[in-house]
Amino acid sequence: MGAALGPAGRLGGGAQMIGVGHDNPEVTPAEHLRYDACVTVPPDFAPFGELGVQIIAGGPYARHTHEGPYDGLAAKYQRLLGEWLPRSGRELRFEPCYEIYVNTPGNTAPADLRTEIYLPLV
Repeated sequence: MGAALGPAGRLGGGAQMIGVGHDNPEVTPAEHLRYDACVTVPPDFAPFGELGVQIIAGGPYARHTHEGPYDGLAAKYQRLLGEWLPRSGRELRFEPCYEIYVNTPGNTAPADLRTEIYLPLV
């Protein structure tokens, strides 16, 4: 994605990297997991090649910042969905959860990675 957008001059300095997971890896076999690697683009962006445009739904979200390596994200989701959500009295909305990668492993030590997790709420 970045390899296509960067050279084409379509990846601005303020772009955010976003991951949208559509499946639960504890239920869905690995070969069937769906994940969209996304980057924010201006409103006038025209998709090209295999790239498309996806709009993340508005509405209320619970947000939590995960600090540390990406391999800790699954455990964080388990705690958020298995512990926090039932105690919160809130319900998940039928939209995918998503993550904003505040920094990247290309220039950040694993212990210093920051990932914002967004849970869509009713």
